[in-house]
Amino acid sequence: HINSTLIHLACCQLALGLSEPALSTLRSVLSLEPTNPAAQQLKDKVLELQNHLRTFESSRTRKEWGMARLTLDKCLQSIEAEDPNSPKVLALRGLVLFLTGKLSQALQHVASALHLDPGHEPAHQLCKRVKDVERLKEEGNTAFKGSRLQDAIAQYTEALDRIGEIEEEGKDGQIRATLLSNRATTRMLLDRYEEALLDTEASLALYSTSFKALRTRARINLHLEKYYDAAIIDFRASMEQAEFEGVDADVRALRSELKKAEAALKRSKMKYYYNILGTSFSCAESGYYDRTPQASQKTAPNSRSRKPTDAKASNTTQTKEAKKRNSNW
Repeated sequence: HINSTLIHLACCQLALGLSEPALSTLRSVLSLEPTNPAAQQLKDKVLELQNHLRTFESSRTRKEWGMARLTLDKCLQSIEAEDPNSPKVLALRGLVLFLTGKLSQALQHVASALHLDPGHEPAHQLCKRVKDVERLKEEGNTAFKGSRLQDAIAQYTEALDRIGEIEEEGKDGQIRATLLSNRATTRMLLDRYEEALLDTEASLALYSTSFKALRTRARINLHLEKYYDAAIIDFRASMEQAEFEGVDADVRALRSELKKAEAALKRSKMKYYYNILGTSFSCAESGYYDRTPQASQKTAPNSRSRKPTDAKASNTTQTKEAKKRNSNW
């Protein structure tokens, strides 16, 4: 009976977030009954949660938000399995799902939390936040598909404001990255390339493996005609990620865009070399080359010391000598 009471006490301590006191209580149980399966199982659970929390705190300190979100999700899954009817746990799980862009699943968890506790304020706030972002995101996508690009930007911007940029939430993670990427694509189509590039960089800082954001940055750099190498790197990274996600149509389109970027890089290098030689690259592309003596001298430095040997040059020399003789007459 004493051991059973102590195990219940350890469960209460764990539920209150007091992991060290819970472990101390469980050690007392195991000192009296080393093979107690309930105590050993609960001890393993506490140690697992402690390990997840240490990883979470370490990742948050280093601002490695992807790892922090993953670790927190594991904590919540573990707690949810232990106590599936906790409104607090369900609301926290809903928040993680929201930050990872799974809006419908987030709403389901929030609804479950409110069903268990209709007065749970954090769940109410999260519910309104998720619904607002879902509506604004959908309105932005509809405007984009209808070529109402300014309206799309306005809706995406309002959604970003509603999401926020909270440090403790990893600056709002994948959902914020997605909307930044959407706004970047829209701004690019309006030829607002510098603004689009800023949005893309911010998106990739939050979600570095987004093939859509990588593709947008590659397209921007290709258009700016300055960073062909960077564009090619991004196209390749985007294609690899798209292959991993199994979106074959995007992979084929990216392969075509990559070839165009590689061709553009080759042309830019040829243009640079022709400029050094003093030859027009546009003429070179059309098959016409500048054959003036000035151009020949540029491309052949020793040409001045050479004597004309062909028939035309010989005739020209003879004509000059004849004119000189006539002038003396």
